[in-house]
Amino acid sequence: MTDPKTSSNPNIPTYPEWTNKNVILSSFFWGYIIPQLFAAWMAKKYGPKWFLIGSAIIQSILFILMPITAAYFGSTGVIVSRVLQGFSQGFIIPSFAHLLCQWAPIEERARLGSTVLAAGKLGTVFSMLITGVISASWYGWPMVFYVFGALGFLWCFLMGFLGYDSPDKHPNISMEEKMYIKRSLGKTEGVEKHEKTPWRGILGSLPVWALLAAQTGNNYCFWTLVTQIPTYMNYVMHYNIKKNSLLSSIPYLTLWILSFVF
Repeated sequence: MTDPKTSSNPNIPTYPEWTNKNVILSSFFWGYIIPQLFAAWMAKKYGPKWFLIGSAIIQSILFILMPITAAYFGSTGVIVSRVLQGFSQGFIIPSFAHLLCQWAPIEERARLGSTVLAAGKLGTVFSMLITGVISASWYGWPMVFYVFGALGFLWCFLMGFLGYDSPDKHPNISMEEKMYIKRSLGKTEGVEKHEKTPWRGILGSLPVWALLAAQTGNNYCFWTLVTQIPTYMNYVMHYNIKKNSLLSSIPYLTLWILSFVF
């Protein structure tokens, strides 16, 4: 978007005069942090399916409009769009966690959860590779936003027809499978129904604070690398966009593989 040398098409608009690239990259997280305060509660109260779909719809619309936003509203418009994308995407992980709790038997929850979360790392690999190839093509960087916007709408369509909040709401699940899931989840239903959340015990637990510190460090490192590795490869190593995308994706391919090991 800001590098004129990216595309082979000289008619693709670029904005090398933008000097606030790091602000643009970080603006996503300004919005992302807000829903973490209430998204899980809303998913539990109203069901996670439509929060997931709604988030993806907003993401897709903003993706498709991004080239127009950049052309007419400059970097400020892009920043606002990224904040809105961050806000909408902030519902995804809490909604997914609640969906997993409704569908995954306790005996399989760790394996299923790690598989789904690992898929996100694999998605990062493919998105980086696809972005590099498309950006270097005649269609340039705007086509990247159109492609990912279209894929988002495709996912919404599939989720709308195939996804359900719980086994009780699925019209085609077998009674045997439904009872298997419900019997497994029944081990925790009584706790959730009859006991209050032990906030004092949670806040006074050293393992909880250790997990909080570990997750904070994990998120800081992960998202710093996601936003800064491509920048480093471009401005320091001076790789072209194709080689940049290939090299930038390697850490996440490794992360995806090791997620099944550890």
